[in-house]
Amino acid sequence: MGMKGLELRDDMGMQIKITPRVDLAPKYVAHLVNKARQEGGCGKNCMIYRHEPVPENWGVNRFYGPPYALLQGVLGDPPKVPMDFEGSPVVRQGDVCQIGNTENFYIALADHNEWMGAFTVWGHVGNITSRFLEKEVMPQIILTVE
Repeated sequence: MGMKGLELRDDMGMQIKITPRVDLAPKYVAHLVNKARQEGGCGKNCMIYRHEPVPENWGVNRFYGPPYALLQGVLGDPPKVPMDFEGSPVVRQGDVCQIGNTENFYIALADHNEWMGAFTVWGHVGNITSRFLEKEVMPQIILTVE
């Protein structure tokens, strides 16, 4: 594929570096790389629109929200051809997952044992920092290939 990784960034200097999980979702990662290269970063409909912080007592007595410990966004228009469901291990903090057969995604801000492999995991964000968690939304982002 000829890349080090994927990156989401906004015009305010916020960057989210994503290590693609080609081992789990080779077709979806290839789709995103192609999309980033062809559309110059996934077009106008690319944004993070939802932030739900990790609540107190996460996981205690099987409490998993709300809020649901995630950043959620969309990477442009949906694929013209439906994508196959791919690798779906238990979602861990930092995993980037496809939501259904859409271009919607989320970044897990905590482990999500309760979802039991229900999502395609296609990437991982290694450093979930406090600056990263402060961002409520990123109304316009660009997907690039590093």
